[in-house]
Amino acid sequence: PCERAPSSPLARITPGSSAAGSSKRRRPDSGGDSVLVSRLCDYPVRGWVVEGPSLAAMAQVVGEASQAMQAANMPHNMLIAECGSRVFLWPQRYAERQARGEVPDHLLDIGVNPAVWEISGHMVLKRVQDYAEFTEASAWELLAAVSLSEDQLAAAEGMLFGVGGAASPHGFTPHVDSNAGKAASAAVAEHGLGGKAMAAGAAAVACST
Repeated sequence: PCERAPSSPLARITPGSSAAGSSKRRRPDSGGDSVLVSRLCDYPVRGWVVEGPSLAAMAQVVGEASQAMQAANMPHNMLIAECGSRVFLWPQRYAERQARGEVPDHLLDIGVNPAVWEISGHMVLKRVQDYAEFTEASAWELLAAVSLSEDQLAAAEGMLFGVGGAASPHGFTPHVDSNAGKAASAAVAEHGLGGKAMAAGAAAVACST
């Protein structure tokens, strides 16, 4: 399951104390009251895990990221784990790939549309055949069909957390308004993350390098 996947520190974010959208970015090795965002590694779906000093601080960071993804029409899922001490967050592309005919028939035949439960590592299978024959490699292949590419994830990290070289020209604005939504959508579309095929509400979860 995702809880056992290793992770690599990406950024520390200190939620603003005065107004929404005033979060400050810090280097991955800084501490204090900041929230740590790490990238999941060695996992079939690329994503992040958020850890922080308080539930309120984590909720603000995760909420801001979710608002930005919603404004950019980027389907995503989250899993709150370990009594709220960790939150896993995954953008996803499964619906887009289905619409483009990029999901192999043998994966579609399984009849599982990966959502948070499957992507976090808990497989629910509908057919006796799949139950008897499903392997770790099978699960990895199915979940990999959900994941963003490495370049797409880097673009999302720039938009959401202000790290890397793929951030939008104006940076990430956590408090999403109409202008921020347009900027986020443009940044994501530039890297192939947006589009009509990515219908809101499609599911996914997890990540790997």
